[in-house]
Amino acid sequence: MIESDKNQLEIETFAAARSQPSMEARFKYLDQVCAENPDLRQTVEELLQVFDCNRSFLQSPPDLLASDASSNVLDEVPGVTIGSYKILETLGQGGMGNVYMAEQVEPVFRKVALKIIKSGMDSKSVIARFDAERQALARMDHPNIAKFYDAGLTAAQSPSGKRSFDGGRPYFVMELIKGRPITEYCQQHKLSWREKLGLFSQVCLGVQHAHQKGIIHRDLKPSNVLVARYDDRPIAKIIDFGVAKAIGEKLTDKTMFTRFGQLVGTLEYMSPEQAQLNQLDVDTRTDVYSLGAILYELLTDTRPFEKERLSSAALEDVLRMLREDEPDKPSTRLSKLSAIKTDPQVTAGRCAAKYDKSLPSELDWIVMKCLAKDRSDRYATINAVVQDIRNFLDNQPIAAGPPTLRYRMKKFLHRNKVAVSVATVIFTILLVGITLSSWLAIRASIAEAKANRAVAKLNVTLTDLTREKEESETKQIRLAEFRNFVIETFRDDPSVACRILWTDRGYDVAVQSDGKTLVAGLVSKDQYQRHQDMMVARYNSDLTFDTTFGNGGLATADFGPASRDYGMVMKLQSDGRILVAGVGFDYTDFPTLKKYRIVARFNSDGSVGAQYQDTEIFGGTTGYTDVIEQPDGKIVLLSNEKSTENKFDVVLTRLNADFTLDIGFGDHGKVTHDVNNGDPNVGR
Repeated sequence: MIESDKNQLEIETFAAARSQPSMEARFKYLDQVCAENPDLRQTVEELLQVFDCNRSFLQSPPDLLASDASSNVLDEVPGVTIGSYKILETLGQGGMGNVYMAEQVEPVFRKVALKIIKSGMDSKSVIARFDAERQALARMDHPNIAKFYDAGLTAAQSPSGKRSFDGGRPYFVMELIKGRPITEYCQQHKLSWREKLGLFSQVCLGVQHAHQKGIIHRDLKPSNVLVARYDDRPIAKIIDFGVAKAIGEKLTDKTMFTRFGQLVGTLEYMSPEQAQLNQLDVDTRTDVYSLGAILYELLTDTRPFEKERLSSAALEDVLRMLREDEPDKPSTRLSKLSAIKTDPQVTAGRCAAKYDKSLPSELDWIVMKCLAKDRSDRYATINAVVQDIRNFLDNQPIAAGPPTLRYRMKKFLHRNKVAVSVATVIFTILLVGITLSSWLAIRASIAEAKANRAVAKLNVTLTDLTREKEESETKQIRLAEFRNFVIETFRDDPSVACRILWTDRGYDVAVQSDGKTLVAGLVSKDQYQRHQDMMVARYNSDLTFDTTFGNGGLATADFGPASRDYGMVMKLQSDGRILVAGVGFDYTDFPTLKKYRIVARFNSDGSVGAQYQDTEIFGGTTGYTDVIEQPDGKIVLLSNEKSTENKFDVVLTRLNADFTLDIGFGDHGKVTHDVNNGDPNVGR
């Protein structure tokens, strides 16, 4: 049988059995239905036992109660002696045992509470649980837990001295607490919420001690927390560890386990994980939840889930509510109660509590953190609960806060699965549509941007070509003007004009901001044109040499026995200085031709500030195309060099500020870029 079908059969059989009009009818029903399935009967009987223990919550038919009461005739009556304890009166009945007030007669005289397994209930599982409760109490020693005194087996004697026919049932003796359940005590004495928090903190300390001893109570509720006055002070005492669970070390050597599908605890105070059919994963945080339910009742005089709401639902629906439904916050519950407190029909039978709507929000946070459905959202330990309460009473920040957005969203999604699923599908469709539209729009924008950039680049290129054409035309005009000016100036001494105008190639022209013209080129030292110097000539707008510049308008830089054949380039600096670069050719060993890079910086008065000449011969070149001075004072030269036949490379050479080669730049001051191009104008 599939496990889910088995669970459903157990639930249905249990529901049908508990609805029988009497105990006899219940047994007949189980005899008939479970005749061939003893495991089913055992499970259902255990569920019915829990149901009977919580009859204050789930109301049973009156005749069933009467029948059940008549079937549990007590063997121990006042006057019977069990060991050294004389039974005085009955205090109460539990699911598996009866509790009596007894008098210890030796070795000391005192009043105690004595708990004995009921007649007919001494099965192996019940005895194991009873023994586990004894061991749990024996482990603990805390002022807020009922003290354990003694244990044994019954060997009862009647007042006449005759031994009882029934013997050998386990019993244990514990501290007699003359108190009332914590909720009744608070109502009777009309305690404020501050006083209630003081009592509740005592309970927390007792539970924390139990956890430290490796014991989970699993059935914390107001009736298991009694408050009595000691030295005129209210002291809370925890009792009834009958369904306690050990952490790690076992409480008893007897075989004891919680069957699959068996509920442990009281439904109104049961944690969501206890409301599962399998409680094997219950840990100390289940007691945190139960304490939160007790604190809820202390603050509001109502339970998180009201008895009327739970008793009107089927067990399966009750368990679902415990696992999924969120109770009102304490302040919200008080507000509702305050709104209806004037209705006598609604408030009839309630305690005379003051429904105060001014409950601090911090108490809401503490209670709701204890009652979180997901135990990972609860306090990790009882000590954390006590610390938050202390911080609150001391006006200090508390760890608990309003539920996070993630937590609220998770609960909202859980409650509205269908609506959220539909909304998610719609949102996904919209998102895909928006994404697709955006993608198409972006592609169109990118294409448009590319087109605009291409047009802009074309415009810049056309502008540059136009500017270069205009500059070239202006340069030619200026050079023609310079030639005519030199010829006219040295009409009486043509040899000088020839030394200045010995070639028609390689000149560069620039116009200063004051309108004066600069011409860079070469000037021959003699009429045979065997030795040329780098030259910069400056003349005024009226075509006269600027005699304040260099030697009568001519500034020269001597690079030794070299002549010049290709590309001279000139750059004006912002401080008035002039950079000129070119290529020197040494013909002294003709036909062997030696070629050098040459560069000079002229000051604004025409004097040479610095100059540089290569110390090694390099290959063929078409000359320099640009020269710049970096912000750090270093000079960068751009030239074209012939690497192989009809192949030209772009070459960058960098000099330091003192015009020495910057050997840290590229390959010993030079960077070559092979463009595999046969164009001698590459890099221009």
